[in-house]
Amino acid sequence: MMNRLRTKLILTVSVVAAVTAASVATAASSTPDAFTSDSYWNTAAGPNAAVHPNSKGIIDFLVADNDLNGCITLSGTAGNSWGMPTYVADASDPVYDVIEAKYSLPPEFGSLHIPLGAVPADTSDGEMVVYDTVKGVVAQFSKARYDSSKHTWTTNGGSIAYLDSNGLDHRLAASDDSRNRGTFRGYPGAVAMVNYDDIADGKLDNVVKVGVNTANSGFVFPMLDSDGSTTNPNAPKQGTRIRIKPNVDLVALGLSGQALVIARGLQEYGMVVADSTGGAIELKLEDTLASGRGQKWNLNRESLCKVRGEHLEVLAAPDDSPASPSGFVDVAGHVFEADITWLVGAGITSGCGSGRFCPNRPVTRGEMAAFLKRTLGLSNAPSAHFVDTVDDTFENDIDRLFAAGITNGCGPERFCPGRLVTRGEMAAFLVRGFQLTAGGSSPFTDIRDSIFADDIVRLEKAGITHGCGATTFCPENYVTRGQMAAFLRRAREG
Repeated sequence: MMNRLRTKLILTVSVVAAVTAASVATAASSTPDAFTSDSYWNTAAGPNAAVHPNSKGIIDFLVADNDLNGCITLSGTAGNSWGMPTYVADASDPVYDVIEAKYSLPPEFGSLHIPLGAVPADTSDGEMVVYDTVKGVVAQFSKARYDSSKHTWTTNGGSIAYLDSNGLDHRLAASDDSRNRGTFRGYPGAVAMVNYDDIADGKLDNVVKVGVNTANSGFVFPMLDSDGSTTNPNAPKQGTRIRIKPNVDLVALGLSGQALVIARGLQEYGMVVADSTGGAIELKLEDTLASGRGQKWNLNRESLCKVRGEHLEVLAAPDDSPASPSGFVDVAGHVFEADITWLVGAGITSGCGSGRFCPNRPVTRGEMAAFLKRTLGLSNAPSAHFVDTVDDTFENDIDRLFAAGITNGCGPERFCPGRLVTRGEMAAFLVRGFQLTAGGSSPFTDIRDSIFADDIVRLEKAGITHGCGATTFCPENYVTRGQMAAFLRRAREG
């Protein structure tokens, strides 16, 4: 999928998702190159790559814990609907304002080109990947739905990665594009599957995502979170890179055809653990049938099962950045390192997990409640009776914010704890929490139409913000965890 020396064609066929099952062919579109040649996702591991000190323990765990004795299974083969439908859109395709059903979406989803007749995977995950060649992005959807009566797309979650970037999530210090973001814990849609055209051309030349039955609840670079359920040290953390050992003779194993091409890619580039499957080690294939190309795979679920545990090894995780006085490995040299270190010393944060603070990750409303509760020392409070915070991690923090008059929620009986906080909303939270009153004129030229203009002015007069530029505040931008540390420190220290 990431061969930077060739152009690949995907013939997309419009399959109208209705009882009629009518189909209308659309024009062929070239799949753009995904990510820079020096991207982590496009860089071969190399024969001398450092091996994880617990490689054998992790591989033994995978063999014992996964179906078929740790066989790498393939999803998206004939009769298997768990592949990844993949589409390429250009200027001739309609533009949709994709509706957010659960998690906040990157702004690119507000005007995304999607081919007519695109359908997500016919599974409970409802995933699909769309390359929007006009925007130069690859978008991934989860639980996507198309309403043919309203001509609207809805998705529970989504991610965006810019094709001319290095493809790393913006929360990583190594990312070169702050717009790469979304709800898939760090991996971009371009590596979510094995692309058919790569295999047809004889070379899988990128790292691919793999799921395992039971992942560790921790994570390592390049992932930023985990849906794992165990702390067993032998269970692979999400972000763990596994490859077929360089000295394994794949032809001698009896692999041939498409299976051999995939295995060679796993030997040279490897696969990154990025999902929990609840069953088997699983590689997704591009679902060529769902995307209207017909069944292109001459494989079955167990076509790679001749590759066994003894043929695999785990590579050592690269360090995203050196350690910092804060104790977090991802804030050394960060513009807000001193503020984050202060936050730790004040007992306001313990980070985002696995020794990280995630300074570039946007703050959710639930996280904002926790930050403010700890900073302000808010006492216990009765339930605020928000219907969407029951059993939420931050329920108690949100109740305290409500009782203190800092929030009334995001709507009738709702707080929206998972929604990301804009800089304007953050200003309102801080003004109420620290009872800021001083007003006046503002140097910011971009807040005149903001409903939070008065709050932003009060924040500036209190010396808590200097804006995002010489004369701008960027009220609609999401506030990051690093920025939040700076705002809280300035507010507390006066």
